[in-house]
Amino acid sequence: MKIVSAEVFVTSPVRNFMTLKVTTDEGIVGIGDATLPHEEDTPDYLHPGDQPGLGVEFNEEAANSFPYQQAYLPYNRLIDGTVHDW
Repeated sequence: MKIVSAEVFVTSPVRNFMTLKVTTDEGIVGIGDATLPHEEDTPDYLHPGDQPGLGVEFNEEAANSFPYQQAYLPYNRLIDGTVHDW
């Protein structure tokens, strides 16, 4: 599985807040939110940059040292066996 795209959405509901969307070649999409640390050192806005990309280089060798391991959450069942909300 490889990352085929990463998109940053700067919506600014609060200072230095962003959402990251990552898509893999298998169609798996991950979305996460973040705020930048050290608000006192950053301006009240985020600059999108002058070049394409996220401003970081992807190290495929380092990423391959953490292979994907598929896992499932356990079912939460009642005594009678019915599936129950967490």
